[in-house]
Amino acid sequence: MYSVVLLDLLSSKKLENLRKRAKEEIKLRGYTDHLNSDLSNESNFLPINEITGDYCPTWRYSWIKKFVKNPKKQITWPILQGRIIDNVYEKIIEYSSDSINNVKLEEMDLKKQLERNKQKIMEGVKKEIKKELRKINNAPKEEEIKNFIGNINKIIEFEHSICLALLSFKMSTKKDLRIRSEIKILFPISIKQKINGKDLGFSGSSEPDFLYREDVVGEIKSGGWRESFKLTCAAYALAYESEYNRDIDLMVIINPSFSKKRKTPLQENFTFEIISDVYRKAVFTRRDERIELIKKGNDPGTPKKDEKCIDCQYYPFCWGRKNGKK
Repeated sequence: MYSVVLLDLLSSKKLENLRKRAKEEIKLRGYTDHLNSDLSNESNFLPINEITGDYCPTWRYSWIKKFVKNPKKQITWPILQGRIIDNVYEKIIEYSSDSINNVKLEEMDLKKQLERNKQKIMEGVKKEIKKELRKINNAPKEEEIKNFIGNINKIIEFEHSICLALLSFKMSTKKDLRIRSEIKILFPISIKQKINGKDLGFSGSSEPDFLYREDVVGEIKSGGWRESFKLTCAAYALAYESEYNRDIDLMVIINPSFSKKRKTPLQENFTFEIISDVYRKAVFTRRDERIELIKKGNDPGTPKKDEKCIDCQYYPFCWGRKNGKK
């Protein structure tokens, strides 16, 4: 996530203009607009990821979670990869902050400490893969696992290199320095801040992957790019506005991909963007559609083919022999 700070520094004028435009363009806010929906029954509310996600073609995923007790589930390689990538970014920030805050400035060797942090994160990744691999049907081949571990290493080295450069530069420009204070100013990133979105029909505590400068909501996503990622950011922004009565105008999405020709992750859609009313209205529309599905309680069934369902955790339930699929 240190890459977000660098993106800010490299595009500060653009970010300033986006903030000005957002104040003029955004009309729908979480603290004022629910679009006249019936939100009287909390039992019909759904988590943000189920409202904005488009992974299930028929939305049966939400119906299963609401109405089926102990459905047969699976863990898949893409699910595990996504979970690991999300956790790695979180650990990069957590370990770096701990390392910097717990060492005296005159004793700090940031490069060595970040290398130790990398080894610690990589060990954790390998342990998790080893633990979960036996549970996966159609487990990946050893070469695929090796490539994934190599890609995780690319993420860590890329983020650490940015942290090292920015912090070293800051340390070189100030003779009198309080490192803990400087870290908060230099890296204004809040991880997994819990937000209560029940006034908008969102169940449970909502947790965006990170908030940047308190007005940018950020998400970490793995796999191919989906426009629905932006709806997830919009939903978190609305929930934050609803609870805190403060505007969240912008979003940024980290969606790394990888190439054998690059030593760094690729982030082609990595930019700050206004959370426009188009995305905000789409969140409310999807929320109402999903709540209506839960109200009726009818099983929406499966699609005609299972090609979009194979990596879903509920694939064994939806397509197993018990449901007459195989």
